[in-house]
Amino acid sequence: MLRRLLAPAALAAVVLLATVPAALALTSGQRLFGGLLLRDAKVSAQVKTLMRSQGGFVDPKILIGDLTGDKRADAVVLVGGGGAAGDVALYIVSSDGPNGRTGSLRVAHAEESRYRVSARVKNTVVTVRTPNYAPGDDICCPGTLTERDLRWTKRTGAFRVTATRQVTL
Repeated sequence: MLRRLLAPAALAAVVLLATVPAALALTSGQRLFGGLLLRDAKVSAQVKTLMRSQGGFVDPKILIGDLTGDKRADAVVLVGGGGAAGDVALYIVSSDGPNGRTGSLRVAHAEESRYRVSARVKNTVVTVRTPNYAPGDDICCPGTLTERDLRWTKRTGAFRVTATRQVTL
C-alpha cells in the first residue's frame, strides 16, 4: 500500500528534476544582455544584485529594431524579478550616441523600480506600459495602464517621452 502511494510522488519528483536544467538554460541573448547590464554604469546596484543572486533575469523576449534611425539594431531588454512583480526594469540598449556618433553597445535608457512593466516596439517608437491598480483590483487585472511613448533624439543622444496616455482595460 505504501509503495503504491510513493510511486506517483517519486515519478513527479523525477519529472520536476528533469525540467529544472531546461528552465535554467539561458538564451544567447540573455547571456549577452545580462553581461552588458552587469557592466553598465546606468544599471543600479539593486538590479545588479538581483541578477547576480539569480533572483532576477533578463527576459528571453528581447525586442530588436532600429530604434535610433542609424540603420543598426537596438534592443529593449526587460529584467524580471521571478515573482508576482513580473518585469521590474526596462533598458534600451544601443551603440548610437549624441549627434549620430557611435560607440560600444551601452544602456541608452533605463527605467528601474517598476512593477509588471512591459514594452512593445513599432517602427522607432518604444511604448512602455505600467499597470495602475485601484483598491480591490487583483494582481492580474489592473483597471488601467499608463502608456508612455519613447523616441530617440539624435541631438542629445537620448530617448525622451513623446506621449503619455491612460488606457482603460
